[in-house]
Amino acid sequence: MKKVTTYLIALFGLGLMVSCGDSGPVDPVAAILVFPEKNAVCQEGKVINETKSEVVFRWNKADGADKYKITVVNLNTQGKSFKTVEATEYGMQIDRGVPYEWYITSISNSVDKPMDSEKWRFFNAGAGVESHPPFPATAVSPKPGNTLDAAGDKTIEWEASDVDDDIVSYDLLFDTVNPPVASAGNFTTTSAVVTTTASTQYYWRVIAKDAKNNTSMSEVFTFAIK
Repeated sequence: MKKVTTYLIALFGLGLMVSCGDSGPVDPVAAILVFPEKNAVCQEGKVINETKSEVVFRWNKADGADKYKITVVNLNTQGKSFKTVEATEYGMQIDRGVPYEWYITSISNSVDKPMDSEKWRFFNAGAGVESHPPFPATAVSPKPGNTLDAAGDKTIEWEASDVDDDIVSYDLLFDTVNPPVASAGNFTTTSAVVTTTASTQYYWRVIAKDAKNNTSMSEVFTFAIK
């Protein structure tokens, strides 16, 4: 009886070891961005020359990630810079007096499921800059590339921000040619109603204007009507 009891205890213990053991690789989670801060002016860069400064991008360690890919987008040119690192910070030389967007992709060496972080925008400080243009607007609805089922009146929505918080109006360009040139009007809200027809591809962009007459132009967004 004693031998049987000992055998059962050993099996039970082994079962615990199996059930509590390593379940294998896990998917990486999204990194939490730290710096440069969202919708802020970055004043902490090391000045390289009149046009360049080095900014140290920082983020928190992400579970399941062995390395990180940093993507930095110049919002004036849409040019992108990339770097893959194992650390949770990286110094990159970027243009001064320019708005940027950045995000981190968490990457695992064992699981092929990279995970993107949020996308943050900031304005890299420049010499003598006292006011800043708005960040280029982003599309909310329709989602870029979508095809809508029915023609008629459609509501276009966008988002925009400004580190000075002084956006006063938006010009909407809405057209069937790319880039769009026809004006759909000037608005003080971030939405507008446009009229569409069937079997047509549409292109639109937004020009945001602030109280000091600084402007920014979004990229071109598109949607289609069946």
